[in-house]
Amino acid sequence: MRSLAGLIDFECAARWQSFKLASLELHKTPAAVSQQIKTLEQTLGFSLFERHPRGVTITDKGKELAETIAKALLLLDQKINDLADGAGDRVLRVSTTHSFAMKWLIPRIPRFNLAYPEVDFRLEATDEPVPLKSGKCDVVVRHARYEPHVADDLTFPDRLVMVASPSLLERSGRPDLLIDDIDGLPIIYEGSTHPWMLLLEARGMLGKTLSFTRAFSHAGLLVQAAVSGDGVALVSAAIASDDILAGRLVMAADLFVPSSYCYTVLTASSSATKIQVKHFRSWIGEEMRRCT
Repeated sequence: MRSLAGLIDFECAARWQSFKLASLELHKTPAAVSQQIKTLEQTLGFSLFERHPRGVTITDKGKELAETIAKALLLLDQKINDLADGAGDRVLRVSTTHSFAMKWLIPRIPRFNLAYPEVDFRLEATDEPVPLKSGKCDVVVRHARYEPHVADDLTFPDRLVMVASPSLLERSGRPDLLIDDIDGLPIIYEGSTHPWMLLLEARGMLGKTLSFTRAFSHAGLLVQAAVSGDGVALVSAAIASDDILAGRLVMAADLFVPSSYCYTVLTASSSATKIQVKHFRSWIGEEMRRCT
């Protein structure tokens, strides 16, 4: 590819779906943008836009190429920022799920910053798996199925706990949260009632009439709903730990449900020797051990 400018012009036009609007961002004339894209199309051998009297429409191939270019430009921008003034020696890029980021990691980041003020901590929350070879992050914290034969020192088995807000218990006239006394209480859950069914079967309670009222798509949302008094929930002990310690949630005593999932900390091979990565692995290991 001879011209990076052609790719940049095309990505901009694809975002705006307009040569005119792209020209304003690029500080060029619409004709110049159009010519760059036409030259790019001739080089590629396929059309990126369909031209109409009143505008343009991006083609399917154009959409695919635009998405790829946008990702590449983002990586390029990140790398330039990292290398500027030696910033790459300080930047730590961590990716994890929305729930873990919101309910566990973010409340603890001030402690990491206090211990390692020289590290430029950058957090990305996404529920889509981020390949370590993508170059987008140094460390990934994943919630995945627990496999003992591949576990290492930074794999922490999860467990489920039953929780409810003090306000819900007060409204229902219950002094404590007991699994044998949840009749009539609203039960909320994440995705599927399967974990509840396993628990109820183990306790011989499948014949009871229980009120499953609302489902949530993420563990963090489920915990927050429980804090708000929406119902009794089976939640990840790690995700709910801060709310339990703060008294925003009451946990059923001596009721811990094993989970087939764990939290595991994975490191990109290209980042394994970075001092900031070593600091983070050591720090998060200590933090996770406090919660288990």
